[in-house]
Amino acid sequence: MSNMEYEQKSGHPVLAFVLALLGIIAAVLLVFLTGVIGGGIALALGVAAILIGIAARRRGLGIAAIICGTLAVVLAVIMTFSTVAVFRKIHDEALKYKDEAPLVAQCLDKPHFGFLGMIINVTKYEGDSQQLVDQFNMIKEKVDKGLKDSSSALPWIATAQAAESEDEVLRVAVLYDISTMDVSKTTDDYLIPMNVFDRLFETRPVNGKSEIVKSLITDYSVSADGLTYDFVLREGIVFSNGSALTASDVQYSFERLLKAARENTDIPLEIKGGEAVMKGEAQSLEGFSIKDDTHFSVTLNAPNAGFPAELSAPAASIVDAETTEKAAAFGTDPADAIGTGPYIVTEWVSNDHYTLVYNDKYWGPKPSVKKLIVRVIADPMTQNLMFQNGELDIINLQYLDSAIVAATYKNKPADRIASTPNVGETFLLMNEENQYLKDVKVRKAIGTAIDVDLIIQSIFSGDAQRENCMIPTGVWAHNDRQEGYTYDPEAARALLKEAGYAENEVKFELSMDSSADSGTQLVYASISEQLKKVGIQATVASYDHSSWLAKRSSGTMDSFVGRWGMDYNDPANIVFTFFGSEESNRGRSINYTDKSIFARVAAARTIVDDQEREKEYQELDRKLIREDAVWIPMYSTLHMWCLGDRVASFTPHWAGFSDFYIADVVLK
Repeated sequence: MSNMEYEQKSGHPVLAFVLALLGIIAAVLLVFLTGVIGGGIALALGVAAILIGIAARRRGLGIAAIICGTLAVVLAVIMTFSTVAVFRKIHDEALKYKDEAPLVAQCLDKPHFGFLGMIINVTKYEGDSQQLVDQFNMIKEKVDKGLKDSSSALPWIATAQAAESEDEVLRVAVLYDISTMDVSKTTDDYLIPMNVFDRLFETRPVNGKSEIVKSLITDYSVSADGLTYDFVLREGIVFSNGSALTASDVQYSFERLLKAARENTDIPLEIKGGEAVMKGEAQSLEGFSIKDDTHFSVTLNAPNAGFPAELSAPAASIVDAETTEKAAAFGTDPADAIGTGPYIVTEWVSNDHYTLVYNDKYWGPKPSVKKLIVRVIADPMTQNLMFQNGELDIINLQYLDSAIVAATYKNKPADRIASTPNVGETFLLMNEENQYLKDVKVRKAIGTAIDVDLIIQSIFSGDAQRENCMIPTGVWAHNDRQEGYTYDPEAARALLKEAGYAENEVKFELSMDSSADSGTQLVYASISEQLKKVGIQATVASYDHSSWLAKRSSGTMDSFVGRWGMDYNDPANIVFTFFGSEESNRGRSINYTDKSIFARVAAARTIVDDQEREKEYQELDRKLIREDAVWIPMYSTLHMWCLGDRVASFTPHWAGFSDFYIADVVLK
């Protein structure tokens, strides 16, 4: 067989090269017009060019055909995904502008067919082709303005971050995904509830201090005996689906917390008849009375002057009764998250990202941020790099190692750092059923042996402050004059000797949750080492999260480092939680022996006179901390964020948790 005969049977490089060029042209031009159809044609041409080019023996055009064919395949894939993404985005935008672009919203329900599919589809809706083109161009301009250029991600990945206007989008990251949007199922995932739903009251900064301000209500009054609250809802407020907010929605929101009987039942349980609803003995709250759509009253089991503060907590979010009742699994589908707040949830891709956009039916001031994209980035260092590269607009510095914060962020200009104290505290709790820890002198020795200042400087680089009380700094009734434990190893040894214990005789376990952040783990190690220096053997034992919770709830945990973040500005939030009853006290492995305190703590919530109530809380704090040493307060951390170039300002709100109000961010 001659060389020419072999070449003709093996392949034709000229044909391969022509097919490759046609593939490139199809990818560039045809895909936009016909979507996946054009993409398929371009892909087929490119693959054919590669195969024929490989079969050809002549190197020149054969190699060129392979290169161009490969380019055609790559372009076909990229252009197809990009085109579908753009047309899908245009369709989504058209839904927002349906009054301006009704034909596009109707005709682009199959974005994978591209522009030609929309033109063909227009006849079904009896529309005018030119009118459709005009509407399409109008919406496309809006989309093109918001699509961000990403050199580090393929177009179909970047699409998840696309926005209608770059100037109105805020990009942030979190370490872990939310588990639910339903406050009846979580005490942690509050970002969506805080921004999608409203409450009767909110805790907001006013003249540099946190104040409880009216939100969904315009007025309220309290009966002389402190039991009954009369409320007046704002008129004209509607949910994001257009339904009017009524008193029935408020009642439903409280009752569903009780019927779910999982999380955040404390507040509705205070209402008369709450326990009966939670046990299934009643369908509605006896203490909730509706006069009309905007007037209702709530009667409590006992007076509670802190009740308005409690109603500002995320747990007291008001939901749309009709939508929530019909939802198959409320809290998992963004379509069911119907609130009166400034934002709505448009998407939630598990363990990847979720998106909130401005609710145009919101009754309050229009926020600067019209869209928030929250990406789930489990690695803090990746978040750090993304912020440095401009892919995030705000970074939560609490996620990062203190050494990185000190080296990278503390030299930033003052207006680039937003900070607020984490309203809450980290403390050491000890179980009085332990044979050694039941001795108050041993507990005081432990408090005296811990060098809190060293922990603050060595672990948190000074970004924390000492706490001397159970009621944290920044909370109403906090006592600035109360003295804490002074680090004094010699005094600690003397107390142990007075208690009759020899060196290294006192032994107990410091139980640590293995999921604790690195800073907390270092705190455990530091406490163990410091106690060892005075002759106390405190061994750190690590448990997985569920085992740790089970051990603590059983009342058998010797000791642990705890942190409490305040949900609302009232001392009952922390004092009552830990010492409001013998059951709750044992459930946190404290087993405090002075049973009379439980009744005093429960009664403190019912004191109507603020001065008298403040005095009682401060006396309780002093007894628990200074007299009985049942709680060793240590520190509260400073919560800092760094602002990117696109952010003008951010005023963090008062809270013991990291979630924030999106409206508190102002973009440039």
